[in-house]
Amino acid sequence: LSSAAFLISCKPGYFLAEVQDLSLAISLVSFPFILTVSAVASIFQASEDFQSFNWIILFQPVLAVLGACTLWAFGAVNLNQLRIAVTISHIISGVGALLALRRRGQLLGRPKGVRCYARQAIRYGPKTQIANILTFLNYRVDIFLVSAITEPSFTGLYAIAIRAAEQLWLIAQAFATVVLPYFSKLHMLSSKGHNVVRNIARLVFWITLVGAILQ
Repeated sequence: LSSAAFLISCKPGYFLAEVQDLSLAISLVSFPFILTVSAVASIFQASEDFQSFNWIILFQPVLAVLGACTLWAFGAVNLNQLRIAVTISHIISGVGALLALRRRGQLLGRPKGVRCYARQAIRYGPKTQIANILTFLNYRVDIFLVSAITEPSFTGLYAIAIRAAEQLWLIAQAFATVVLPYFSKLHMLSSKGHNVVRNIARLVFWITLVGAILQ
């Protein structure tokens, strides 16, 4: 993904004709650090270190908000300045995530005893990413259809409504973040484990349903 972004930046006039070179450069700088934070956070999630996971996930948004507030306090708010502030927050959070991971072990070097796991991860990874891309396109294609038949203002209102409804996903995501690493370590669930899964799914369903009704 970073290589593709670099290739796009080499020909910005062809791919992104209406985007300024400075804005594109500022945005592309943060891209590798966004991927770094996502990868490191998944490692802490898999190891069930949720305290570090929460810090890594929340660190960048907090820095971005502080940067925006600082710009507003000095009266220097504009689009490029905000991009720079957000990019700096991504860089700091990416470096901080690597330092947090470094405390758990050696980052560089040849790992031992993980060839079998690496083969399984390589086979599983593309399937997951393809599913994520198809899911993203599935619930984003409607915005393109709405924008094609209505005015931009109505499209904006529709996008805001969809975004508000998507917040209900946070309930299921919160449960999955904690439960998935635990159950993924079990090759076969016992009858007690199946009951726990059913109870969690039932609880998430009713909480989400109540949230949807109230919304």
